[in-house]
Amino acid sequence: MSRLTHILAEPRPEGGAVRIRFMRPEGYPEVRVLRAPEGVDLTGPDDPAGHLVWDGPPRPSRPYPFVHRPDPDLPEALAGEVWDLEAFPAGWEDERNALDGGRWVYWLWPKRGGDYGEPATVAVEVARRAEARLVLDVKKLLYHRLRYHGEPKGVFVALQEHVHAEKPLPQALIKARYTLAERAMGGVDGVSTFRAIGEVLVLADAPGKRDELAMHLSLRLLSDFPLLEALGWDGLTLSRADRMLDLGDAVLYGAELTLEGVVDAYVAYDPPYRIGDYDLLWHIPL
Repeated sequence: MSRLTHILAEPRPEGGAVRIRFMRPEGYPEVRVLRAPEGVDLTGPDDPAGHLVWDGPPRPSRPYPFVHRPDPDLPEALAGEVWDLEAFPAGWEDERNALDGGRWVYWLWPKRGGDYGEPATVAVEVARRAEARLVLDVKKLLYHRLRYHGEPKGVFVALQEHVHAEKPLPQALIKARYTLAERAMGGVDGVSTFRAIGEVLVLADAPGKRDELAMHLSLRLLSDFPLLEALGWDGLTLSRADRMLDLGDAVLYGAELTLEGVVDAYVAYDPPYRIGDYDLLWHIPL
C-alpha cells in the first residue's frame, strides 16, 4: 500500500504558517495536500470539504529529523516538504477562522499522474508563539519630554506631523523613524538593534522666536541625554537644521531638531518549535 510516511507538521512560531515534512513512497513524484477542520473526514483527494494546500512535486527536504529512533537509511531523494502559508486567514463556510488557535487536519495523498495512493493525516494547532517588541517608543518619549520643556514657554506639542491649524504658534511637531541596523541570527531568541531617529519641527511666526525656542529645546534635550540613555536610547546625537514652511497664506519659520541613536528590539520564541500531534495512519494495522 502506497502512503506517505514519517510525517511531521511544524507550526511556525511566528504563527499562520505550517511546514509539513514527509517521505514519499517509490514511484510517486507528486503529493496532494488538503486542509480540513478537525472532525471533518474527507472522502478523497477531490473532496470539496477540503481546502487545497498543495498539488504537485514537493519541495526537496531532508529525511525526517525529529524521531525517537531516526533511521539513517531513509533515502534523501524521497524526502519532501510542503508549506501552508494560509494557515490562519482561511475561513470555513460562513465562519472565519480565528487568527490564532485554529486546529487543522492535513490530509496527504501521494500522486502519480492521475493515480493516488492511500491518505495519511497530521493535525496541528496554529498559534503565534513568538514575541517581539522595541524597548522604547521614541515618539511618545519625545512627546512627554517636549511637553515638560516646551509648555512653560508656550509651545504646543503635537504627536502629529503637520501644523495644527486650530492651535496657536509656536508649535513642536514630532515624528519618528526606525531603521534596522543589525539583526540577531540563530538561536531561539535574540536582540536586534535599530537606528531610532526622532525629528522635532519647531515652528514660529518669526525667525527670532524660532531661534530662541530651538536653542532652549536643544539644550533641554541635551540635558535629557542621561535619562534617554538610561531608558535604552543609546549613542545619541543631536543636530539642527533651519527651514521655512510656506502654507500659502502664511510663512512659518522652523527649526528641525534631529535626535539619532540606537534602540534594541527583542524577539523570543517558545523553544523548541511546537510539534503538532500527528496520526500516522501507516502505523495502524489493517
